[in-house]
Amino acid sequence: MHLSLLDLLNTLEKLLAAYAAERGIGLSFNGLTPDFNNAIQGVDRCNNTVECGMYDPIFYHNRSVPIAFETYDYMLCDTSSVYWGMLSGLDKKVDFLRLNYDLFYDPVTHQDRTENLAIFDWTARYVGKTLANTPSVWVAMREHRTPTTYCYAQPETVSYYPQIGNYSYYLIQDDNVTGGRSVHLTDWPDADLFPPADDVQGAMVAQEREDVEMGHADPGAQQPLGADARHRPEP
Repeated sequence: MHLSLLDLLNTLEKLLAAYAAERGIGLSFNGLTPDFNNAIQGVDRCNNTVECGMYDPIFYHNRSVPIAFETYDYMLCDTSSVYWGMLSGLDKKVDFLRLNYDLFYDPVTHQDRTENLAIFDWTARYVGKTLANTPSVWVAMREHRTPTTYCYAQPETVSYYPQIGNYSYYLIQDDNVTGGRSVHLTDWPDADLFPPADDVQGAMVAQEREDVEMGHADPGAQQPLGADARHRPEP
């Protein structure tokens, strides 16, 4: 059987992750972005072929060994990217975040990136937590985008094995209840739609209301669906 270089890398990644996890060794993924292609190929495909997505080993092993992510300003180059990057990491139940210094302050102006700091303060409440000790549970409504945009590369106009659906933290949106399905209406390239940094938790809520038609605002990455103030979780 002939294997391509990509097949060999995918096989090696899967085998190394399994070898480490069986011995209680955590897994580190050196790249965290708001959205990603070849993210999840799924249990059946990963088990029955040589191909796995980048995040498949995380979902296999994040209940048994620590998970770490590493990321940089060139991967999360604006506030929206930072916000959705952190949500993506928490969705994978990250235990350690290695954030480069340029995400905390601008190395040219030496000014603090205050909006990023507010997001990191909120994120820190959930890193390394379990269902038994998390301060709250939530769903961030989102959907994979095509074209898939990155801070560091040209957009990919074809999607292949992306992560579909919400980013979730011990809470699942039930699309089968009456009025429970959210609808991706449009992408709005307006950076002003990003929620204030001190209200990020208020923006993350799954609504199951029959009288509300849900939209999806999107300032350059993914943006959470708006939440009626009566339905916002307490910070």
